[in-house]
Amino acid sequence: RSSQPVGGRIAAWSSAPDATTADALSTAFMIMGIDEIEKYCGLHPDTLAMIILETQDEETPQKVLHFGDWESILK
Repeated sequence: RSSQPVGGRIAAWSSAPDATTADALSTAFMIMGIDEIEKYCGLHPDTLAMIILETQDEETPQKVLHFGDWESILK
């Protein structure tokens, strides 16, 4: 959104009904705010997101966030 490199994020993945949508969403999720990703996945129950955040904690240098109904696919 600012034409600057994304900071604080290591990676973003998405699962959607088709590959084109999943690819576009994973790119969008790299720049969207956490609340925006949560809202999007809440409004689109067929979409999942996983974001890896970079932290300043040396013992846990990464934090993984999940959005969407992951429980249904992990059963």
